[in-house]
Amino acid sequence: MATQEEVLWNCRSALAAAVGAGSPDDRVVQALAALVLGHPSPMELEEVIAAGIAAGYPSGALLKTLLRCQLFDLEALLADAQERTPLEALDALRTLFLQHQQIHNAFIERFGEHAAEGADDGSALRARAEHDAQLLHALQAQWRANGQVEFFNYFRELQVPATAPFVDLDEYYLTVGRTPRLSTVLAAGERGCIVYAPTDDPGRLVRFERYAASADALVLRIAGLRDHPQGLRQRLRVEVPGEAVFRLQLPDGEAPTAYLRDFSVSGMRLDVSGVARLRPGIQVQCSGSLGTRLRKIELTMTVLVRWTTAVGDVTRIGVELVQQQGHRELLDRLVREYEQEAIKALNMIAQD
Repeated sequence: MATQEEVLWNCRSALAAAVGAGSPDDRVVQALAALVLGHPSPMELEEVIAAGIAAGYPSGALLKTLLRCQLFDLEALLADAQERTPLEALDALRTLFLQHQQIHNAFIERFGEHAAEGADDGSALRARAEHDAQLLHALQAQWRANGQVEFFNYFRELQVPATAPFVDLDEYYLTVGRTPRLSTVLAAGERGCIVYAPTDDPGRLVRFERYAASADALVLRIAGLRDHPQGLRQRLRVEVPGEAVFRLQLPDGEAPTAYLRDFSVSGMRLDVSGVARLRPGIQVQCSGSLGTRLRKIELTMTVLVRWTTAVGDVTRIGVELVQQQGHRELLDRLVREYEQEAIKALNMIAQD
């Protein structure tokens, strides 16, 4: 495969040709080259696009540059393939194409986000980037002052927190002391290598990716700020494993079967087949069994339809529990039982 120096040179020249700039922004060049090579990048894709827009580069020019670099990378791999067995060459090509496809999909997703926001010629993106930079700067000062870093993750939507001692920090990497609790929180995250830190903005958080580890320290790459995965939701929403079947009693007399997707102490999401969209605001009788694998509780409740949407051939509805004596207490108990089972499962994953 192409060397880092070759990809950097090709990326710089391709970007200069695409945007007509004699000396393109080196941060963008470094980030694009890292993405092509599959190395940790100093900037996430959304940051690359935001930086390119701020420098006056069209988003399409960034994608054109990336494709040219990937073609260069492919040509280098094909040249190396002559010295490999056919199966080794095929495996290398498959890995390279998968890596390129993942980058393409991410670019398309980011382009869509920026197209939705882009009517103001990038000013909203720059404002958010400045806001995020201020949040991160304040948070880094807190880490240094307090000598510790707060982390958290979600495991089946259960928030799992941890605190680790602060060790070192530079522009792109944070080093903290390695603790059993932090290992558990990492185990709860995506691929066991993603963890988050809260900021002063409840809707934004810092994403970290595990980069390196020793017996007593863990190095995390600062992967930028993200929207909170739970939004501003105040209550835990429990995803229901398997099929939890409920029966709805509609105002017109229909009694369709619904499948519960998740619930909290105040509401539920259900999938219903064979009925048109239900009008938000109507009250519906809802009955079925709910609980962990060890204990089920029979429930009959009145719920208020808050929203509906079509998901393929299914109508998904969000309902809010109408105040009824004892039902919130039952749901709260079920949520707590769910939390206990989730913690047990997480501890088993962390031990493995």
